[in-house]
Amino acid sequence: MRYYFLTIKDGERNADHWIKEQKFAPFFYGMATLEALRDDTAPEVPTRSWALVRRFFKTFDNRINEGAVIVSIGTENVYLYKQTSPLRQHGVEREKRYNGFDVEIIKAIPKKDCPFVLVSIRSNQRIGRKTFSEITEEKHFGNCRAIDYVLSGKKQRVDNFQQYLQCLSSVQFETLIAKMLEEQGYWVSAYTGGTLPRYDFFCEKGNKKMALQVKTHLSKEVYERYEKESGIDYYYCITSGVTTKKIKSSSDIEGELTDCGKTKEWLAKTLWWVTYK
Repeated sequence: MRYYFLTIKDGERNADHWIKEQKFAPFFYGMATLEALRDDTAPEVPTRSWALVRRFFKTFDNRINEGAVIVSIGTENVYLYKQTSPLRQHGVEREKRYNGFDVEIIKAIPKKDCPFVLVSIRSNQRIGRKTFSEITEEKHFGNCRAIDYVLSGKKQRVDNFQQYLQCLSSVQFETLIAKMLEEQGYWVSAYTGGTLPRYDFFCEKGNKKMALQVKTHLSKEVYERYEKESGIDYYYCITSGVTTKKIKSSSDIEGELTDCGKTKEWLAKTLWWVTYK
């Protein structure tokens, strides 16, 4: 079984309209025909988007992909569904030609009952900036486990603390670090930097002040760029492509949490759908 995410944004019509009501997964670029998209001849498709279009057609064209579970998010529900027809044209309206395939809903779960890492999947830039993406174990471990939970209705067991943290969304991970530092005696005025460049939040205890960057994964390239451009004191991350004294990864965080009972309680309640230890 392979998992995919399809963004459905058609004005005010999202997955509630297309998946729940129409039972159809749309894929459209203006008035581009199915044949033009298939043959790489649609002028409506930006050059940078052709790789995505080809990946979509490779996944769903010429057959019904019975091994695919697709995720789309509506206003109130998260939908997991499967393809039930070959690619076809649905119709033309609003100056758009709607291509795609018929679907059968496997699960429709209210957002409030769904693991937050899956509800907020579009905050992951690897997915949020694209119309169509594959959700893989290597890059989206927590989302894969969340989908497994929704499909099975059973808590998901993880093998180690790194995997446990990977079941958090990026915002939840930032909140974890802020709460942990608060319990250590630091004053944290805000749990996230929002659009603040380079920094995620600041904290202080007595005369000690720290500027922090929090990332689920810290690549060597990002680390080197930030070191040149900003005065970050520590980087908190789940995984890292580089090791320095300024970087605190999952094993360091697990150690710091030893004496933070309230934060560990918050973490266990936040990951209510995961079993660890």
